[in-house]
This record gives sequence, structure tokens and C-alpha cells, in this order.
Amino acid sequence: MGLRGGISIAARARPEAAAVALLGAGVVVGPLFLGGTWVWARLAIEAAMAAAILLWVCSAKRSLPLFFLPLLAAAIALAQMVPLPDRLLVSLAPVSAGAWKTSAPEAWGTISIDPGATAAAGRRLLLGLAAAVVVADLGRALVHRRRLIWALAASGLIVWSLALLFPVNKFDRVLMGFVDLKSPTGYWQTSIDPPWQTSGVAYVNRATIDARSYTFEGGVIGDGMGCFISSNQFANFLVLTIPVAVAAWLHMTRGRLHLAIRVTVAATIFAGAMWTTGVMAKSRAGTGALLFACIVLVNLVVDGGWPRRLAEAATVASTAAVVLFCGVIYGPLSGIISWLPAGLQPHVATLINDPRVVAARVALRMFWASPLLGTGLDTFGDVFPRFQPGDITLLYAHNDYAQLLAESGIVGAAVAIGLGSVLLMRGHRFYWRVPPAARLLEAGPWAAVAGIAFHAAFDWNMHVPANALAAGIVMGICAATGGRSRPQSTSASAQMARIGVTALLACGTVAALAMLTRDAVSETVERRLRAAVTWARLADDEPARAESLDRLATAIEAGDRMTVWDSRNSRLPLLLGQARLHLAGLVPAAEAAPLTALAAESFERARRRCGMLRGVPEPLSLPQPR
Repeated sequence: MGLRGGISIAARARPEAAAVALLGAGVVVGPLFLGGTWVWARLAIEAAMAAAILLWVCSAKRSLPLFFLPLLAAAIALAQMVPLPDRLLVSLAPVSAGAWKTSAPEAWGTISIDPGATAAAGRRLLLGLAAAVVVADLGRALVHRRRLIWALAASGLIVWSLALLFPVNKFDRVLMGFVDLKSPTGYWQTSIDPPWQTSGVAYVNRATIDARSYTFEGGVIGDGMGCFISSNQFANFLVLTIPVAVAAWLHMTRGRLHLAIRVTVAATIFAGAMWTTGVMAKSRAGTGALLFACIVLVNLVVDGGWPRRLAEAATVASTAAVVLFCGVIYGPLSGIISWLPAGLQPHVATLINDPRVVAARVALRMFWASPLLGTGLDTFGDVFPRFQPGDITLLYAHNDYAQLLAESGIVGAAVAIGLGSVLLMRGHRFYWRVPPAARLLEAGPWAAVAGIAFHAAFDWNMHVPANALAAGIVMGICAATGGRSRPQSTSASAQMARIGVTALLACGTVAALAMLTRDAVSETVERRLRAAVTWARLADDEPARAESLDRLATAIEAGDRMTVWDSRNSRLPLLLGQARLHLAGLVPAAEAAPLTALAAESFERARRRCGMLRGVPEPLSLPQPR
């Protein structure tokens, strides 16, 4: 190979290495900022994924078989936002049709009851799945695969260390010693933070303005573990990274240390991690998922004879136990409870009635009500009160599978099943065709995938940005190690298809990142409005009311500017309406009437953007539809 060939290979390798470096940096740095849930940290993670995708597009190494997954996911989100005639909408999504008939009877509705939220979720899903596919392609090269594995391992150890330094403190609610999770309303409930910065549960409260009142949700503040707002999401991040770190340790010390020392250290790491998740974080599902990942890892690395048969039996038995347990608590096999010992039955009954388990069962009811395309991505929290009225709202289903079914129906589940089928086929190939001695390093990601598959049945981890990125990288590495090397077709039609798909993906990535940047600004403005409204509700003396007046005025000004650029957002006009009503209660009567009229207009705009809107004050005279 001449100099020109060497330069060509080096030039092609640069964008690939840069893409891997961006993803690795994202998985290491992202969790340090509230688990990636801080608005600008979330955007930085999304920007890293988008840049990695674009760099992959610029490289010469592009394999396209898996790219139907992110494109299909984006297509589903778009289909959920298309306005449809009433008759067609009733047949496709009866829950959404009823909601829109009440909210905007004269207009065509959409399958999603909140198209703005679905659009944002679809953009994130596109980037996340595309980043996983990029890793699956680039990860076929050992050097890229190792860099991502070391990044995952380092991130897991950093997050674990921070948790040991800053454990849960339910009363102080201070994260890492300086991030105060408390809100003006108290140490356990917040009306300022968005859902993903809470524990996923909210209490329904009522505020009164003169003769009007409206409901608002006070999210339960997370308990704070290390750099994560919620200890359950912290536990999940360890599930995604500690098996990778243990496998990396075993690989790094092979032939350098005695087997007993290597195994003892690995067992100590797993035991310490499970003690942290189980005793310090009190995450039952996270500890169970970590134990399951440990069993799978042993099954993958043990070599021959009775140890391997024992590990296989343990894996099969634990998998069957998880499936049986899910069948019992989620309903299909609940009759088995009567077979259990009398002393155990009350504990199982208590678990079945746990609000988080109830939320998953509600999600399944939502699915059966709109089975084809669901109610729209990221709408579970909006629909939940219709199926489970009460003083508590579950913002997430605490079961990623059930929430996927509720929000995207059979069509969305088909995409997830496609991804799962790819991983199962490649996992089978990896297990039976790669000898244990050769698969030691890559066994960690496979064990982590098993752990996240377990934990996804009991929590909402994929809605946390840092966890979603780590899960995408882990799945991409697994898909790379279990895939076959196939020569790319050089036919003209194949080349045109490759160019078309990559161009479509590049355009979609750029558009998604631009819109997500706008969404980040909107979220900042929304937080400012929620804070202003919260302080106005708490103002009980003249100085506090004067300060609230200034807060409301500046927040309303920012909201008015932002609503021009974010025309699908239903939360902005809702918060603007609430803010104007509170401002009307603080100004002279002559100035209050125009503010009340503007508030009514804001609420009407919000109604037209969301089919199940909550938070509109009553009684309030709204313009009647023509």
C-alpha cells in the first residue's frame, strides 16, 4: 500500500474516531449533571449524539441494515402528529378522538393527544436509536469497541464513587453537597421542576385566584444519590456500567494475575455495587437487575464443564423467575398468589397494590383502549388521570415496556421487537460461536443488556438522558460483536439506496438537533414561568406580592417571545395564562381586565394544542367555538 492509500485510510478513520470520542465523552460527562437531566446537559448529550451521527455519515464505513429502526421510529412519531378526520381517528385512536372532540371539537384531531410533546420525544428517539446503530457499525472495529467499553467502565466507577461520597439524604435533599433539590413549596414536593427531574410521581394540588381555581401537579422530589436525582435511576446506571467494568477488569488482568485474585476482585465489585443499590439506594429492582446481570456475565465468561452448565441453569432459572414474577404482579398470573404460603401472601398483595405497579397496569389498559398507535409518545402522564382519577398522578408508567405499548401501540412495539430480535439473534451467535476466552471483554455489555431488560420492567430509566445514552452504546456494542461481516453491495441501486438513507438521516439529525435546541430554550422559559407562578401562589404579604409582580411580568415577557418560536408547545400558553391570572390579582382593577382576557386567549391556544389539558382555571369564560 502506497502513501496515498495510507493517507486515505487515515482520513476515513478520523471522523470515525471523533464520533467514538464524542459518544464516550457524553457517557462519562453527561451523568455528572443531575444524571443528564439538567436542561443544558441534556442538550449537550443530544448534540454529542447528533455530531457522532453526522461524523459517521461523513466516514466511508457505513453499514445500513439496522437503520430502518430509527427511521421507522421517526415515521411513527410523525404519523401520530398528522391531523385526521373524525371517523378515521375514532377507528385508529378512540381515546385520542374523544379527547380532541372535547378540547377542539371543530378541528381535526391527531393520534397524539399532545403533538408537541410527541414531536420532542420523536426527535430524541431518532437520535438515540441512530446513535446505537452508529455504534453497532463502528463497533465492529476492535479499537472503537474498546474505547467505548473503557468509557462505560470509567463512567460507572465515577458515578458509583460519587454515590459513596454523597449518599441519599431524604431531609436535606442536597445533591453532591451543593445542588439543592428542594423547592419553595417544601423539601419533598416541587411545582417548578419538570417531570424528568422528579421521582416520576406527582400530587394534584389546587390553587385559588379570586373566584377561580386550577389544579397543578407537585412532583415528588427525588431522593438524590450521588449525581443522580433519583436513586432508582442511579441504580440503573450501575446496571449498565458495572458489568462492563468487571468484564474489563477480567480482560485486563488475564495472564497477569492469579485467577483467584481476579475473581475475588470481580466478586467484590459486584457485591459492593449491589450493597450500594440495595442498602444505600434501597432500589429493589436495581439490585435484582444487577444480580441478574452478574449471573449472565458468569454464564458468558465461565469455560466448559459443570461450571458452565450450572451457570446456564442459573440464567434460565432466573429468567423464568423474572417472567413469572411479572406475570403475577401485572395480572395474567395473579391467581398463583393463593398457592403461596399464607405468611407470604400479604407481602405479595402489598406489592401488587404498589402505585408503581398500578401505573404499569394502567398503561396496559391504555394500550387496550388504543391498541394500534397508542396515544402519542410522551403522553402517559397526560392520559393517566383519565384512567386512574385521584390525588396522585404517575408521570411515568414505571415500566418502559408497558409505557411503550400505551404510547405507541402495536406499531411502536413492532420496532422494539425488531431491535430485540436483532439482539437475540446476535446474542445467540455471540454465545455459541465465540469461545469464552475470546469474548471476555465484550461479555460485559451483553450482561448489561440483560440487566437493563430486567430493570425496564420496573422503572422508567429510558427517560433519563444519561441512562438512555449508556443503554444505546451498550446495545450498539452488543450488536457489533454478534454481527456478521458482510461485504457491501457495489451495485448502482445499492449505492443509491445508501446515499438516500444517509442523506435522509443527516437531514433528520440536523433538523432534530435544531428543534431540540429550541426545546431547551422553551424548557428554560417554562421553568421561569412555573417559578414565577409558584412564588405568586405563596405570596402572603406586601413585599412578597411586589416581588411576585416583577417575577410574573418578566416571565410573561419571555414566554410571549418564546411562544412565537414554539407554536406546538401546549405548556407555554397554559403557564402564560396562569401567570397572567396571578398578575391580574396583583394589579389595579383597571389593568386586570385586559390581563384576564389575554389569559383566556392563552388557555384557548393551549386547549387546541393538547387534547387532555389540565390546569385551566374554573370557572372561566372562554371564547365559544364557532
